[in-house]
Amino acid sequence: MADVFISYARSTAHQAQLVAAALRAMGYSVWIDDDLPAHRTYSRVIEEELTASKAAVVIWSTDAVQSEWVFSEANRAREDHKLVQVTTDKSRLPMPFDTIQCADLAGWSGEAGASSWRKVVASIGDLLGGANPAPIPGSVADAPLPLPTKPSIAVMPFANLSGDPEQDYFAEGMVEEIVRALSRVRSLFVIGSGSSASLKAMVTTPREVARTLGVRYVLEGSVRKAGGRVRIAVRLVDGLDGAQIWADRFEDTLEDVFALQDRVALSVAGVIEPAVREADLGARRCAPPKTWEAMISTCAPFPSTERWPGPT
Repeated sequence: MADVFISYARSTAHQAQLVAAALRAMGYSVWIDDDLPAHRTYSRVIEEELTASKAAVVIWSTDAVQSEWVFSEANRAREDHKLVQVTTDKSRLPMPFDTIQCADLAGWSGEAGASSWRKVVASIGDLLGGANPAPIPGSVADAPLPLPTKPSIAVMPFANLSGDPEQDYFAEGMVEEIVRALSRVRSLFVIGSGSSASLKAMVTTPREVARTLGVRYVLEGSVRKAGGRVRIAVRLVDGLDGAQIWADRFEDTLEDVFALQDRVALSVAGVIEPAVREADLGARRCAPPKTWEAMISTCAPFPSTERWPGPT
């Protein structure tokens, strides 16, 4: 039986894995429903694990608020005085959980020094009687994350090269539209823009981004405005070796910003889906790895293409 039980809605599975990986890196034993055995009734196993745990981390989100399972698990943890609440999207908590402190992990991507994460760790430490688990070598940020079973991609915040602060809104909107378009592709696992945005000032290379977020591919871009026209440059990078898989740029007027964002997002999504599928098949010449580190050590890198020339 594990020290910490994690409750969450399926739509926040990646955030739950981040929390689990961070706690395990600190030496805590963690139970998450990925560990459900195939031969037992899952409701019975969940009840046993929740009852035996010393702390229960409930990850609230829009979907979790609507989930009877999450509500039931949170209520059991509250009654047993071992509830630790976090939120990933600042959703309004249901009663009576809105009267209990809740850590804001919106955009959190595993940083050990984040103040909201330190609150979570402190609460778990108190519930476990101040026990200090044996730390695992390496920091929380260095803990390998499990790779999704689907081809995975993170869309990074686009750089504003215009020197005009107002274009930050356009760049942010462009990223949101691309994430939304990619999320409609069922064969892809897409990291939410909140997690990617949290790395904007922390990491500089696609390789670091891919490792930190536990994805294989990274989409980068930039926005530059000149007069009444705007140029959007994008490129898709293999996080394994930093090789550029695809790059393009779009240019148009700003007469209809929303139409421009929609057109670029659909064009990018239409190109990326087959490009990622082809690249992913090329990388599966060996057995599919379970972590980003395993991928590096067992698979041959995807052949490099031309270097990113940067926006022009």
